[in-house]
Formats: sequence, structure tokens, C-alpha cells
Amino acid sequence: MKLYKYLSDETFKEHLESHLRGEVYLSIWRDFNDPMEGFFTYISRRENQGVIQEIIGEKYYYRVCCFCRSYKKFLLWSYYTNKHRGVCLEYDVDKTNLPPGCTIKPVNYTKTLPFFNPAGNIQDQAQTFLLTKLNVWKQESEVRLLGHDLPQNTVRIGKLTGIIFGVNFVVSDPDDELRQRVRRTILNGCYPPKLYNAVIESNIPTISRQIINRND
Repeated sequence: MKLYKYLSDETFKEHLESHLRGEVYLSIWRDFNDPMEGFFTYISRRENQGVIQEIIGEKYYYRVCCFCRSYKKFLLWSYYTNKHRGVCLEYDVDKTNLPPGCTIKPVNYTKTLPFFNPAGNIQDQAQTFLLTKLNVWKQESEVRLLGHDLPQNTVRIGKLTGIIFGVNFVVSDPDDELRQRVRRTILNGCYPPKLYNAVIESNIPTISRQIINRND
């Protein structure tokens, strides 16, 4: 399964070696940019308060990393890569061979926040709430890596198979130092991802990619 991670130029540069090893960072749900992230609705009854607090506590045992199914999302390049100055990383992920405590599932998009079920399983509901977003985010086609009670904040989820440099990458790195640093690391024989330049297709707001010859 191919998954894609959009990153700003600074984030990519700061954690370059970790990215090239195929490692990803998992955040707590309150660190996301959606102020309604992870919330749910309920009827306030005294008999439900204990279960509600357990679900809220259970959510903090999870850490989350967000991916997309495509590198062609023009808006995501604009939102998450510092105006197309960053990169999109391509991972080849085997869902049957994830680190212990990790699972990958698609986000469910709904018109309203999910509703609390007082008779439901606490861990299942916490996971459901972390995998639900409002329809306004639907264009992101998001897939999430959930890590439960992990001993560290980074995990290796698979093989990094591609690095796509944004169309404005040169603006943030005019001397091309970062791209050359990536090339040197790959040519040293440690990491095998293919390198691409993003290209805006004429007249339509979508992205394609052109492979970079490593001998250039």
C-alpha cells in the first residue's frame, strides 16, 4: 500500500535522516490543527460521566500520524508544504507488518461529530473518535497510523520509496543544498528512494511528478 506524507521544507530538513530511514513521528491528537479534532458529543448525565472520562483518558494513550492516498492533492501541497516549498514522501507500507501497538485505518468523514455510546467499548470508541473528521476535510482522503501506548514517538512503518520535491522547492533552498544532501545520502548506498520534481499540470489544479536522474 502506498501512503503519502506532506511536509514543509523546514520539517523535512530538520529530521532528514529519520525520514530517509522510513521513520515517522506520531503526535497526540490535541496537537492537530483542527480545533474539533477527536471530540465527540454526548448527553450530560451523571451516570455517564465516569465512562466519558475513561474515553477521554484512553484517547491520550494514542499517538497519531496522518497520511494521504495521493501525492497529487494540490490543496495539500498548499496547506502543508509551505506554499509548495516542501516535499511529499512516498511510503510502501505493509499493514500486516506494522510495529506492535500500531494500526492503519482510513478516516471517516461525517456531517456531525460522532456520538458517545454509554454501552460501547471504551477503547473502540476512543479509536473511532480519533478516526472521524467533519466533511469539510474530506478532500484530504486521509489515512491514519494509530499507535497505542507506544514506548517512543517515532516508528518505522515501511520503506520510503519516493521523495517528491515541491514546485517551489528552489525558493526555500536556492543553492539546492538540501536536495544535494539527499542525493549524497542516497548515493552512499544507505537508502533507495526515487527522487522526483513536482509539476503543476497546465490549466488544472493538480500535481504530477517527473523523476530526477541521480546522475544529473
